[in-house]
Amino acid sequence: MGLWKKTDADEKEFARQDLAELTKKADQGLLDLVYFDGSGFNLSAKVVYAWQKRGARIVVPVMRGTSQNVLGFMWHRCQKFSSFVFEGAIDSNVVISCFDLIAQSLEKETVIVLDNAPIHRSEEFAEKIEEWEKQGLKIYFLPTYCPSLNKIELLWQKIKYDWLTWDAYSCYKNLCRELDEILSQVGSKYYITFA
Repeated sequence: MGLWKKTDADEKEFARQDLAELTKKADQGLLDLVYFDGSGFNLSAKVVYAWQKRGARIVVPVMRGTSQNVLGFMWHRCQKFSSFVFEGAIDSNVVISCFDLIAQSLEKETVIVLDNAPIHRSEEFAEKIEEWEKQGLKIYFLPTYCPSLNKIELLWQKIKYDWLTWDAYSCYKNLCRELDEILSQVGSKYYITFA
């Protein structure tokens, strides 16, 4: 049984309805709807398959080492994207600092959708929620085990499986360069559409 089966079906449906209502309000310009999540990027290639000539073999060396950890805020319909990149581990204090920066730049009431990762449910994070609400930033926690409801997950997939080239996995410097280029152009050169 996979993680997808552990979510209560009613809870997931209620979340879908909530998100549909928030999406409608965002489309009407009544609020900003933002999807938040983090993802790690390292030299372990994420390429599932590739075409090659018969008899040829594509080899991508797997290297362990430093990761680029990205915290991303993706506005509804990918109208805007803000990211923060770190080497090494990310804790609640790092996430809180990023939320503080976003809260300072709000243009209207904003709802940020996020999952239930332990760093999002920490005591330190919970203590900031009321302060953010006073600034016009509200937090919407998805039900557990519902990554499919967080649209930024689609962005991480596109980066890992489509936009990073083979060359990005040849060395850490190339990975950092390509990832930085992609992150800086999400919404212009690199974009996703939602049906």
